Amino acid sequence: RTRRRGRRAKREQLRSKVASRVQTTRERDVGVGAVAGSGPAYFFEFMDSLAKGAVELGFDPAKARAMVQQTCLGAAQMAKESDLSLEDLRKQVTSKGGSTAKGVEVYQQRNLHEISADAVKAAVKRNQEMAKLF
Repeated sequence: RTRRRGRRAKREQLRSKVASRVQTTRERDVGVGAVAGSGPAYFFEFMDSLAKGAVELGFDPAKARAMVQQTCLGAAQMAKESDLSLEDLRKQVTSKGGSTAKGVEVYQQRNLHEISADAVKAAVKRNQEMAKLF
């Protein structure tokens, strides 16, 4: 029990660092948890995949991680400071026909939007199941 409380406290501490307070209706609370509460895990999963891709290109793991961390910080800062939509920001940093465009094309072909929506829906469903248990 003590270990579980410790893990829960760490999760809450992390969430408070990354998710701003969002005013919602009670019905939307589950959705907020699925996006803002679970979101850090989704980002870490994505960051891990980018870092592993860099390692496959020959970068040592520490440099790969540092590159990914800085990239995420820079992108987050751009998103925070801009009034543009996230899609428009992505377009702004993607040269038509360039290497970034080719990489984004892979994400689009594999339907990253659908994968992300499915992840959020799965978290919502589990939140609802757990609410019934507790």
